[in-house]
Amino acid sequence: MKLLRFVLLLLTSFPLITLQPVAAKTLSTQEDAVVVADIHGAYSEFTGLLRELKLIDNANNWSGGNKLLISLGDLVDRGPDSRKVIELLTNLQSQAKKAGGSVEVVLGNHEILVMTGDYRYTSKEEFASFSDLETPQDRALLKQHFEAMQQAGLFKGAEFDAIFPKGFMGLYRAYLPDGVMGKWLRQQSGAMIKLNDALLVHGGVSRETAQQGIEAVNNAVEKALADYSEAMNTLFEAGQLPFILPEFDGVTAIENTAKGRGAAKPSWMAAAKSLAALRGSVLFSSSGPFWYRGNVNCLQIPESYTMDTVKKRLAVSRILVGHTVKYRKVATRFDGDLVMLDTGMLKSYYKGVPSALLISGDSFTPYHASRKFENTFIQPGDVFKHNPSGMSDSDLESFLTEAKVVSSKRIGTGITNSNVIELEKNGNKMRALFKTFDNIKDLESKINWMSRYNNSDRYHYEVVSYKLDRALGLYMIPAAVIRTVNGKQGVVQYWVEDGFTENNRRDKNLGFNGYCDLSNYNNVRVVFDTLIYNVDRNNGNLLWDKDFQLTFLDHSQSFGTAIKKPSLYSKFKLRLSDLFKRRLEAMSDADIDKAGKGLLNPKQLEALKERKAFILKNALPAD
Repeated sequence: MKLLRFVLLLLTSFPLITLQPVAAKTLSTQEDAVVVADIHGAYSEFTGLLRELKLIDNANNWSGGNKLLISLGDLVDRGPDSRKVIELLTNLQSQAKKAGGSVEVVLGNHEILVMTGDYRYTSKEEFASFSDLETPQDRALLKQHFEAMQQAGLFKGAEFDAIFPKGFMGLYRAYLPDGVMGKWLRQQSGAMIKLNDALLVHGGVSRETAQQGIEAVNNAVEKALADYSEAMNTLFEAGQLPFILPEFDGVTAIENTAKGRGAAKPSWMAAAKSLAALRGSVLFSSSGPFWYRGNVNCLQIPESYTMDTVKKRLAVSRILVGHTVKYRKVATRFDGDLVMLDTGMLKSYYKGVPSALLISGDSFTPYHASRKFENTFIQPGDVFKHNPSGMSDSDLESFLTEAKVVSSKRIGTGITNSNVIELEKNGNKMRALFKTFDNIKDLESKINWMSRYNNSDRYHYEVVSYKLDRALGLYMIPAAVIRTVNGKQGVVQYWVEDGFTENNRRDKNLGFNGYCDLSNYNNVRVVFDTLIYNVDRNNGNLLWDKDFQLTFLDHSQSFGTAIKKPSLYSKFKLRLSDLFKRRLEAMSDADIDKAGKGLLNPKQLEALKERKAFILKNALPAD
């Protein structure tokens, strides 16, 4: 794709644009609003939806009066009719304004891609729709460069039209800063809009984004787009763009060439460094508003700390997002604080259902085209990410309890004499941990409590911790059951494959490369370990997966009777997000008794209830 940019810039350069500061886009209105997400060139589905909602007539003209229509971005790519979608919205924006209404557009990551020359997701039909903006001379010159590149060993055996579809130059020109599409997109609402007390954004809002604020982020987007254009224009005029080839990084090549010229840096070096820096800018950052998926994909309890920060910093009560297709119906998370609007409108690609969110005063109602579904939100709960495909917790518990043990191997770490066992049932196999260590037998039934019992190390506690994890809706501990294996009773706990501990991460100097915020996990860890009074949390029982989502392991040294934080957390603050607080408050004494029945001593159960009260009394809100 870098090579494509090079060829295009041999043909035309980026015009420079002058920036004007962007005001924070805040809409305060009592008028009804309709919000849609991720159209992706699905012109037919989009217009059909708008007609159902009486926002346009049969001639596709505005008929919504003083209503608001707001798009959450991703108008383009994948589908065939992105151009028609943008042209429609351009017309509707003008017509709605005259009628007292409004059409607003938040940019999505795919608008950013096409405005920066990345056409990986652009369909041939979409290219072809811009053929009228491309001349025969454009095609001829482009083909000359293509043939020259083939002679240089690039694109061997490739067909010209496959690499550069018809309409390629037309689409490219259309999205330049002064192009018909590029100019209009750059005039829209940037990355975020605030509608009354709701925040509208394409991907999601990380803690980092919230701390910057709406106005600063929108200004940063505009500046980054302008800086990109300016840097590429400078490099083109300096004749350095031929270094941008698919075999290696273009900016690195430019820098290496500069080093070979002695101490004096060429005039274009600043532009090259600017281009490199833009890779980490708001345009492309995984924590930025166009790409962030943490609100949608991270476990709700940890991510609720981020949600609280966003709501507090940006003074909103609800966040509306697109970007991530998970369901065919409009869904909510965090007790309704997040609305997920991308239901896969482009049927040919996502097999989804066009949908919208209808806002009237304080009422938020989902709408699904052709009334495909009842117009209510779905509220999917979390699950333990690593359960075998298709297995619920209860399914997995049954498997762990009933499956045949076909092999057993001693673990080489720890002092609890644990084994990894392989289980098989009906042809299905999986591994599990089998732990039998119990330094105080029958503690659950002892009548007189002794202080040494606070130092107990018992396999039973793994099951209690698992049950409490599920009662709170954490989903961070693998399923565990009590079972007898080869005549010996212990805990059988599902073995999470392909993980690595925090010790492994540090030993290998791996950076934290996940979109789920590390500080959120730390907050949850302090609260949960205080609740169960876990005195043995360490870097060896914090297990990461490839997405840097966290699993808690090894809780056999928990459930002492102290009513305080474990000493290992003496310098940590207890913090509860609003959602975690509600979950903790909702966990009744009966729930606690159920989790610990037959596994904890009454003294331990009472202390557990008191620590719950201690946390609720002393915990600070999310920062």
